[in-house]
Amino acid sequence: MYETGYYTTGYYATGYYMQDLQPALDTVRFTWQGLVLEARYLIKDTSPLPVYLRWDDQTMVDTLNRGIEELKRVRPDAYYTLFGIFDGYTPEVVITGASAGQVNWNSEFLLERRFYSAILHYVVGMIYAGEDGSLPIAAEHLQLFREFALS
Repeated sequence: MYETGYYTTGYYATGYYMQDLQPALDTVRFTWQGLVLEARYLIKDTSPLPVYLRWDDQTMVDTLNRGIEELKRVRPDAYYTLFGIFDGYTPEVVITGASAGQVNWNSEFLLERRFYSAILHYVVGMIYAGEDGSLPIAAEHLQLFREFALS
């Protein structure tokens, strides 16, 4: 709901309020590809032309898959809600042509939403770790991965 008006102190207030934003947030679809795009935004690797990207999509997806494996190592219970019991299976994200044990990157994020941020920070941290002079930033993001994964 968009409201305008004056407070009793005389200050003018305008803005959107959370009760009306919640339905919009509920319709957001979290995908593996969206996670990669968010990571690209955080590492400032966005361009309308793929030629100008520093990291290709396959590199980003490979880093994403390592993040999924790392989450499995740190929080194996993250996969209990996915399959009912933990059987050691973790999905491998591929760009196209998913076969058994794989998911396309445009499919929905399969884990609990609280692990979305953890994997996002893992991808960003590992990409920064490969750049010269970016180790402090990489360390920050990898620390955020651990905090989000263990919370």
